[in-house]
Formats: sequence, C-alpha cells, structure tokens
Amino acid sequence: MIALQGLAHSRFLRMNTSMIDASRPADQIFFEDFAWALFTVVDADSGEIALHNTFHNRFVRMSSAGMDTSDFRAADELPADSMGERFAVVDIEGGSIALHSGVHNRFVSLSDDGMVGASEAKNASELPSAFERFRVVQVKPFLEPGSVVALYCTRWSRFLRMNDQADMDSAPTAAA
Repeated sequence: MIALQGLAHSRFLRMNTSMIDASRPADQIFFEDFAWALFTVVDADSGEIALHNTFHNRFVRMSSAGMDTSDFRAADELPADSMGERFAVVDIEGGSIALHSGVHNRFVSLSDDGMVGASEAKNASELPSAFERFRVVQVKPFLEPGSVVALYCTRWSRFLRMNDQADMDSAPTAAA
C-alpha cells in the first residue's frame, strides 16, 4: 500500500467517498485520514497503474469533469474498458512522480486549497508543474500473512483465546 503526498503543499491525496480531495498540510498521515489516504497499486496493463482504496472499495478516476471515483469495485475487478482509472507513472528527478491519464492527456493535480483535479491538457513527456508532483510513501500493512498476533480488549483487560473445547472465550484479567 502507498500514500501520495503532494510536494507543493504537503497534502496527502485521499478518497472521500465519491470524490478525491486532500488532507490538511502534514509531514505524515493523520489518523483520521489514514484509511482514506491509502491506496493499493493495481497493474492496469500496458505500463499503467490504477489506484484502489480498500476503505471505499473504489478506484481513483479521472473523468472529463476532473477527479472522482469509480463505482464500487474490488481491487482485482478493474474492467478492461475502464480507461479513466488508468495512469502512467512519470518519474521526475528527486524521486517524485506524476500521474498522467492517457485518455484525457492530463496530469492529476493537487492545489493549495486541497482540491484535486486534472491539469491543463499536456503530454506525459511534458514536465509537470509543482501541483502535479507527488512523493510516494510506502505503507506497511498492519498485518502480514504469517503474522502471529494476540487480540486484547482494553475495556475488559482480557485476551481472546481458543480453549480446549475448540471454542473461544476470554482469558483471565491481564495487563497487556
């Protein structure tokens, strides 16, 4: 999973139900923005990617009206004919990137007021403006396959456990 931080204003791109906007300026993702600002990078073929937000179960999309979201769709259900959800990643000096929509011939742009839209028409080879540059922040998943965890309830100070009757119950009161 990744988060995308606009370089010009230090805001994180996020999905807000059916629209794309940005967090307040920050050096790191705020807790209340966390689920909205995380995206799974999906291979969209032909060297393009799509960005899927698990919380809203939608893809980031560029339409003729600007930026919005796809219909509800799992990350592995990107239709072959959905062109607005596909972006070319343009590498820029200093490790930053820009996202270019080939079908609209525009870059994703994040303005100083937190609005996310599409740039003026320009080719992917044209150097994007400061509003169109993003830093990719790699985010580790909370749980990775194979992780061993304990489930603890802070309200009752108890761990969840599997007992010898093949059933679940709570352990005696304990401090975490």
